Amino acid sequence: MAEKLREGYKAGETGAPTAVKESNTDRLRHILDEPALRSLFREFLRGNFCEENLSFWLDVQDFKRRFNTTSSAAAADRGGSRSVSNKATPGQVAMEKHHEALISMAFVIYNTYLAPSSPCELNIDHGLRNELVVYLNEILATDGGKQFHGRVEVEHASQFNATQLQTLIRLYERIQTHVFRLMATDSVPKFIKTSRFLALRNWVEEFEVGEDGSKKNDPSAPAAPPGLNDEDEEEGRAYMSVSQAAHERKPEPAPTAGALVPTKSIQ
Repeated sequence: MAEKLREGYKAGETGAPTAVKESNTDRLRHILDEPALRSLFREFLRGNFCEENLSFWLDVQDFKRRFNTTSSAAAADRGGSRSVSNKATPGQVAMEKHHEALISMAFVIYNTYLAPSSPCELNIDHGLRNELVVYLNEILATDGGKQFHGRVEVEHASQFNATQLQTLIRLYERIQTHVFRLMATDSVPKFIKTSRFLALRNWVEEFEVGEDGSKKNDPSAPAAPPGLNDEDEEEGRAYMSVSQAAHERKPEPAPTAGALVPTKSIQ
């Protein structure tokens, strides 16, 4: 960790365009993987009024993981036979309910970050936003369906099938990529020059923790750098963004009968 912090910061100091771009992209990946760094980065983004970029990226990452887990479980269950009465098996029923929960999560993400005047509206490319709106209009503004007026509602859920949900995820992923690049090119270079980041870097270099949890250089070293302790770190699943908090007010049903159950934390 110390080497990554040191190399990234020195690359940022050089001002070489290619080196900075590569370094900041790698650095952002490291920030997203390290809870302490991610917590510090979130605090920095909050102070710069763009915390929604990180929250959206994490929400979509979790959404994709849940969808992929569900898809794998559905594929495994696809070979299962129905009973003589043609009733769905308990596993199939659970997967259908989980699919509905995924649609609900997709709606919460849209209404939180992408709908006009949403509470954490992202500042993204107009073309990307327009492409998403056009796609939702095609699905939702149908005869007999509830009209789409910039927000997706519970009543819209019945109009989404698995293929349409997968297309929506791909659109979210493109926006996620855009947001990642924005954080890497705009936020990370500023973040690595902050006093709190430098304090963390200096602490890691001086008191780096070994794999066994011991201090490599000084057993009496503090467990955390000054100003960054356990209370500062994101709790629970390593983070809790606005849309996830809203989504988790309604616990999603867990697949049963051999279906895989998504975990609650991003690895």
